[in-house]
Amino acid sequence: HRNDAHSCAPVMASVADHLPWRLAGGDKSKITGDAASRMITMELIGPNGIIEDASCRIGLFAQQPRVDYATRTHAAEELFVIIAGHADWQQSGSPYRRKKSAARIHHESMEPHANRTTGSALVCAWAWSGDVSYQSYQYSGGK
Repeated sequence: HRNDAHSCAPVMASVADHLPWRLAGGDKSKITGDAASRMITMELIGPNGIIEDASCRIGLFAQQPRVDYATRTHAAEELFVIIAGHADWQQSGSPYRRKKSAARIHHESMEPHANRTTGSALVCAWAWSGDVSYQSYQYSGGK
């Protein structure tokens, strides 16, 4: 048991290979640069989820070490819960702050936010509510 992982991490790891992961920066994505190929996500519940629902998106997200997921905004209100690893998070231009296992990070609709990993990978649960379409998603990331 790693000390930077929530107690649910081993259970989640045991099913991870059976989930429909995709690159976060996959086809038609607005994510660009190095980050596009170094983050994966999957949607458990939502318009594209295992369980279809048009009113929310709930899923899992993983980010490799040393990835800068630069500033982005979107209409959906967002919640991340860190399952394993840690990352530095920035909201509304404030200084980056280290967030560790079990931390909850909430973003209001259209609130600029970013995160970056250093020597640790990051695994999170995530949820979107409100306007959950990707149409408003804007990313200021790499080339």
